[in-house]
Amino acid sequence: MITDSEQSKDDISKYLGVSKDKINVVYLAADPIFKSLPYSEVNKIVDKYKLPKQFVLYVGDVNYNKNIPNLLKAIKKIGCNVVLVGKAFLNNSLPETKNIQELILNLKLENKIQRLGYISDQELCALYNAASICVQPSLCEGFSLPVVEAMACGGITVCSDIPVHKELAGVETFYFNPRDVNNMIKVLNDALSLNESELKSKKEKNILQSKKFTWEKTIKETIKIYNEVLQ
Repeated sequence: MITDSEQSKDDISKYLGVSKDKINVVYLAADPIFKSLPYSEVNKIVDKYKLPKQFVLYVGDVNYNKNIPNLLKAIKKIGCNVVLVGKAFLNNSLPETKNIQELILNLKLENKIQRLGYISDQELCALYNAASICVQPSLCEGFSLPVVEAMACGGITVCSDIPVHKELAGVETFYFNPRDVNNMIKVLNDALSLNESELKSKKEKNILQSKKFTWEKTIKETIKIYNEVLQ
């Protein structure tokens, strides 16, 4: 069996009763399109979507495990702008989307939130580059591709302290308790308060961390596992 993180390996073994020695971890990777971009390319996309100069970026779905309500409650206290990317944010037939829309209204965040829905990878790359911070507040994940994509672009990553995020993002990421809104507020504020020198250092180290995950490595490790099974 092949899975994409040690966390998933543990879950498969725990809930499905599969012996760990039969489970192999092969990490996914960001597409090579995700990289640091010059300001001119980034600004074209920022201008296209009329985005504010500073914003927090979330990329993903709206499912319960994504923990969007707690993120919005934290944002209300901080007062920063947020850009939400993912086609589900514009799908009004989903109960989760309806709940998010209602919460945005109840918290009076209409002027702070921009829901872009689906965008191309090229545009997403520009947003990772433009964002003040890239946040993933999930309660649980098997893998977290937006974290790896953001790091590859030199984004400042701020994540829930679940095991898979620590497995992927390493020591340079800011971590918070996803069930504790006050802790989330503190950590988000810490990340938003970095000076220029700290930002530069974090960006460089995140790019290095992202290079641990490549599709070439994924292919080689997958082929190796297949060969071992076929022998």
